[in-house]
Amino acid sequence: MGEVKKIKCPHCEKMVKFERNSAGKWVGTVIGAVGGYWLCSGLGIAGGILGMPVAIPAALVGLGIVAFIGNRIGAMKDDKAAAKCPSCGESVSI
Repeated sequence: MGEVKKIKCPHCEKMVKFERNSAGKWVGTVIGAVGGYWLCSGLGIAGGILGMPVAIPAALVGLGIVAFIGNRIGAMKDDKAAAKCPSCGESVSI
């Protein structure tokens, strides 16, 4: 769900209601989690003797760290999304 904001358009001076999308955060988190799990689960296999005891914790730590990074990158993409005023058609920063 997105965040709803009412702002005044700097171009036409009308009050406009915008909804900020949060899809970038969700997509970034999911892609980061899958990528982090896949990347770090190979550490246990490379460990040889310790194989499985290292693979699961490494995969979970990688999942958490890379999912957080993906969430932050997705949030930056959401913030840069420009909205357009429905009255004048000019882009507005929300």
